[in-house]
Amino acid sequence: MEGLQGTGVLTPYPSTVPTVMKEHMPSQTLTFTVVSGLGWIMDVCMTTLLVSADVSPFASSYIGAASAVTFVYVVSRLVVFSDSGTGQQHDFMRYVIWQICAITVTSILVAGLADLLTVSATHVTTILSNTYGWPTYDGRALATGASKILVTPLTLIANFVFMRWLTQRG
Repeated sequence: MEGLQGTGVLTPYPSTVPTVMKEHMPSQTLTFTVVSGLGWIMDVCMTTLLVSADVSPFASSYIGAASAVTFVYVVSRLVVFSDSGTGQQHDFMRYVIWQICAITVTSILVAGLADLLTVSATHVTTILSNTYGWPTYDGRALATGASKILVTPLTLIANFVFMRWLTQRG
């Protein structure tokens, strides 16, 4: 186990992982998109499972997103952005403040969209169940997952711009 430089955080990744990843994925944007995609999968799965367990779409979105952005931050610092490693504690606090704001706004959007889409999603699952014998799914969970998908392009762009600024500012 090695530590993130200057943070006291232990990681199971050898220090060669960032170099190897950069050699195979030269584009910072592409690499960030892949890392964010993995975080997004975590986010959508966790959010949908929590909504299925009767947690509100807002709280589910918040919990899923908070877990995912933590993952994306750590991996992005290791793999995507080349920075000096100085000021990481301050950078992490800036990132946390940014994400509290971003996740709050995103979760409000997700909850609102989920409310709008729940009736339609429930009807679609009922029709598929009655017509084709498909299992009936939780319309609210499907609507919340669909809402996460709809807000993803905005959050991906905003998070890339913020992480780039955070890691490459003077």
